[in-house]
Amino acid sequence: MARHAWLVLFIALGLSAASMWYAVNNLKMNSNAAEMVSPEEPFKIYGTEFEKVFPQFADAVMVAVEAPDGYEAEMAALQLADALRAEPGLFKDIFVPGTGAFYEKNGLLYLNEDDLSEAIDKLAEAQVGLAKMASDPSLRGLFDMLELGVEALEQGNDLPPSFAHLADRVSDAADRVSRGEEADSSNVPRMIGAGDGREIRVIIIQPAVDFTAALSGREAVERLHQIDADLRSHGMISGDVVIRFTGDVVLSYDELTAVRDGVALAGMVSLVMLLIILGFGLRSLRLILASYGTLFIGFAWTAAFAAFAVGQLNMLSAACAVLFIGLWIDHAIHYCLRYRELASHGANNLEALDGVSQSIGGAICLCAISSAIGFLSFIPTNYQGFAELGIIAGGGMVMALIASLSVLPALLTILRAAKTRPHLSLGEMLPVDFMARHGRGLALIVLAASCAAIFIARNAEFDSSTLALKNPDSESVLALRDLSDADIVTDYTAMVLARDMDHARELAAQLEALPAVDHVVTPESYVPENQQEKLYLIEEAADFMWPALNPSFTALPPDHASRLESVQNLQDRIKALDPAILEQSPSLAALQQSLMRLLQSSEVEAELQDLETRLTGDIKQQLARLELALSADIVTFDDLPDSLLSRDISPEGQVR
Repeated sequence: MARHAWLVLFIALGLSAASMWYAVNNLKMNSNAAEMVSPEEPFKIYGTEFEKVFPQFADAVMVAVEAPDGYEAEMAALQLADALRAEPGLFKDIFVPGTGAFYEKNGLLYLNEDDLSEAIDKLAEAQVGLAKMASDPSLRGLFDMLELGVEALEQGNDLPPSFAHLADRVSDAADRVSRGEEADSSNVPRMIGAGDGREIRVIIIQPAVDFTAALSGREAVERLHQIDADLRSHGMISGDVVIRFTGDVVLSYDELTAVRDGVALAGMVSLVMLLIILGFGLRSLRLILASYGTLFIGFAWTAAFAAFAVGQLNMLSAACAVLFIGLWIDHAIHYCLRYRELASHGANNLEALDGVSQSIGGAICLCAISSAIGFLSFIPTNYQGFAELGIIAGGGMVMALIASLSVLPALLTILRAAKTRPHLSLGEMLPVDFMARHGRGLALIVLAASCAAIFIARNAEFDSSTLALKNPDSESVLALRDLSDADIVTDYTAMVLARDMDHARELAAQLEALPAVDHVVTPESYVPENQQEKLYLIEEAADFMWPALNPSFTALPPDHASRLESVQNLQDRIKALDPAILEQSPSLAALQQSLMRLLQSSEVEAELQDLETRLTGDIKQQLARLELALSADIVTFDDLPDSLLSRDISPEGQVR
């Protein structure tokens, strides 16, 4: 290798160029995390069968839409779903649970009795205000309703959180009008059951995913964020609505992004740290250049080997680049240290290289082979990701060995590394004599430290959750944890495929009897429970809400003078409040300031008309939805919508 150093280098560089070309054209990225497990595993076989029957559950994205109240969350979810349906090539299946005409009529039946009673109590509290809005669905009627709240405060009554929320929304809308900002279609205040807490609605999406791309799901995930931003910029989703994305595709995308960025960062850090270590240990620029040159050439060969032997990288095997740097450089360090030692004792280049081969060549070969065997031991596992990592890393050790015994001596010859001046060796710098003299004491210290480590380690626990492998601060993990905390989803579910509905009932009964099973859901679970008791409560609410929903008269639309008078009356009413009361009601204080700015505007007439459109534009629809919800009737299995049942009963009758 030394006598034909330039020829060896040219051949090595030619092979490296050919290797990189071959790797770029043949080494693919398989970013499908599900394929990292052997397809022969029983759960994989069953999963494939299940996805053939219900393909809409494969590679799903779950969108969590969180808003101050359920109505606003639902409206935002529907806006987003409509935007996604406009791109059927990218988003194939879109399902918004709990929406549609069936749920608008029967939604109250799906509340438990305590929640239903609470909702009806809120309606009773809002009945007077809603009656005013029904008879005068304008800015005048809205401000008359707010005056009722101020009057209640004057009398020492406590107001529900929905009143403060309504005042905040009116204040926000007034400020938007004053600033000339675009209307926010979700800025309509909720007069019906609003503002008592955050509510979450869910959208389930099946996007088109290219698993051969380095970042599978990237197009879909980036487009989801872009659509969200576009809807917000056009005022179709308000700022207090939080939208986050999770599910298999997004979790995998975030994980792949973390792997890509992590490997890139780890690779750069490894190369920099390697430079520091080599500088400290070898203390020769020529030896460092030879080591780095051999490293890059060996890496190119390994990439070609990976393309030939496996053909793809997965999330685990992508880390082989960093492994290659850390493990291969050991060979070069041993080789170069021994080479420098022989050269410092007067040996020329050929003599030094020959001495290295005679003295530690066998040891380097043994180290490479043992490392390769360690990685190749991954192959028999059914975890495909580890098996592929083992093949690539094991082959990389062989490539590193070949490069160490061919390219490295050639580079040392070309760089005339034998002329490097000798330096103090690392062994001479270590306090070997001190450790030899105090060996017993040091051994006792090490023994004590080991015992302490064992004592501390006894509390270590194994975390079996796959979420523990992911970035806990990523959007997808945070969204999944929030949905889990809200009892909307859980990791601990099992899908069971039944032949038909009778088989489903039989399986459900058997599974419910198992102590490990919390509950079982079948299509029949979507029929509401305790309907008679709930219908009694709903009918009671329909009776006392009848005057509000069927006003005896409807006021004429207000003119500018009427709007101005209603604003001024509300202002005067708030101003007349006891300062102590106003101090405890920051929402009213903010509303007072917002309305004052509006009244001082030079275009007050146009702005008040704009404010009325923004605030009362859909009050009639809200009241109509309430009236429909209070007309609920008995729901049977045959009444359930096809959009729901089609996700649990296949066209052939198989049941999830």
